[in-house]
Amino acid sequence: MSGRRSGVRVAVAVVGLALVAAVHLGPVRLWTEERLTGRAVDALAGARLGEVTVSVTGLDARLSGEVRREVDIDLAMAVVDDVPGVAGVDASQVVVRPADGDPATTSPAEPADPAEPADPAEPADPAGLASARAALTTVPPITFEPNSVALTDEGLAAVGVVAGIAAAAGPDVRFRVEAHTDTQGPPDVNKVLSIRRASTVRTALVQLGVPRAQVRAVGLGADRPLVVPELTDEDRQANRRVEVIAEPVPGY
Repeated sequence: MSGRRSGVRVAVAVVGLALVAAVHLGPVRLWTEERLTGRAVDALAGARLGEVTVSVTGLDARLSGEVRREVDIDLAMAVVDDVPGVAGVDASQVVVRPADGDPATTSPAEPADPAEPADPAEPADPAGLASARAALTTVPPITFEPNSVALTDEGLAAVGVVAGIAAAAGPDVRFRVEAHTDTQGPPDVNKVLSIRRASTVRTALVQLGVPRAQVRAVGLGADRPLVVPELTDEDRQANRRVEVIAEPVPGY
């Protein structure tokens, strides 16, 4: 009889702990999200990017709004990524504000005077851009542990190769880390997973010496599959990937 009573007491205690956890987990998560959101808002205001709004779900921040320049998107991502506690940043909802004088609402411009000099040619690409793009095609796949944001040993080695390419490219070349998933699972979950994986690669590159402003992390979920339709394990493996793209620093 005493053994049965002990078992009942244990069961009651377990249920009680579960109820306490359920009561407190929601408020604690809400408090954490509000605290991170407040810190991110303050950081954006300090960087004069108050036009960018931010909301935090879990530990992931989502930015939205309009900015004057494309480089401000990267700056906003870097600022929020630096907020302690933020695990990932999604800036896909931030757009560049259309310039004044939209051709759809203004009258056609007068033809240029033939005597006026022609517009100067577009500036050439940075010296290291072509070689960086060529080198990136030889980088081994950047891989993660299954259903995780942790890099495998092989994935970390591949990130090290990218860091070496970035160092050789110079400061006028930046790198966009794009993480993709397969189509299995809920789209929202895939999106968050891709954001966190892209952020993991970005963090690893920064730890290896690549300037933070030189790396942009983008999570695209299953929006851009390589293989359509996705029918086999090989198809899904091909769609689960990280691509690193070299591009000129805006305003070069």
